[in-house]
Amino acid sequence: MIENSSSNILYGLSTITAALASIVVPKTFTGRIGLDAASFSTGGTATDSDAAEYRDTYLEVDVASIELGQQTGPGSPAGSPRIKISNTKAGASVLTVYDTNSSSSESFLPAVRYHADNAAADVNVIEAPGGVGIGMDYDGETATVGDVVLKSTSTSDRLFIGSGVTWTNYTQYGGSAVIDGAADVTSINAWSGDLEINGDFGCTTLTNNGCEIVDNHVKTAGNAVTTINNNSGSLDLDRSTNERTIATLNQGDSATLILDPNVVTVTSYNNPSTRFTASFEPVV
Repeated sequence: MIENSSSNILYGLSTITAALASIVVPKTFTGRIGLDAASFSTGGTATDSDAAEYRDTYLEVDVASIELGQQTGPGSPAGSPRIKISNTKAGASVLTVYDTNSSSSESFLPAVRYHADNAAADVNVIEAPGGVGIGMDYDGETATVGDVVLKSTSTSDRLFIGSGVTWTNYTQYGGSAVIDGAADVTSINAWSGDLEINGDFGCTTLTNNGCEIVDNHVKTAGNAVTTINNNSGSLDLDRSTNERTIATLNQGDSATLILDPNVVTVTSYNNPSTRFTASFEPVV
């Protein structure tokens, strides 16, 4: 457990070789873990912005369970403005982010940045006002994780999945997320909050049960989505001019759908039963 300290963990980040059962970092730890990849660290929080960091920037561990941001005691500690962990475990693992610092030590980057290379490395995010990013530390970063869940009930909680990340299923119960992907995925299920989907990959099933979704993603060869179930909420497919194909779109009675048929081809469109039903009062 890393707690009750403001000391930074910046160097020797790849020296832990033993497999660990768990790492716990409560919000009482207010130091920084890992280095800023864009600036050379000259000691402590001081950096030289004219040089990029050449040393390891993630804390590298082989660990089954990572828990970040718990606060069970008195007070309101800020938490760490930078936690960067690369999980090297060749097997199942779970990252749970209970909460984050309200901001990040690096502008335009999330407070928590995570990397893994296993399709069974699941990620659960409960609160993240400072943001959680998977494969979001630098351009061209690649990573592999399993199922990703954003459990937030506040739109101030943010999650990001980078373009070099391979993942399996994504579920969102709230919050705000921008997700991309490096390979085809099985499902995207969204219940509330805001979700933006970008990238070039196929999705088997996209289900909207009340989220505000902007879907810009394409599939170079094949369907961008095999089946969309737009049950409620809003699905906007009109923010991108990139042509793409949806195999089946099931439109719910109470859902909003925005698309340009000149850009988005829907092979099979199932209208809701009441979509074109209206009653008229005579004009006297």
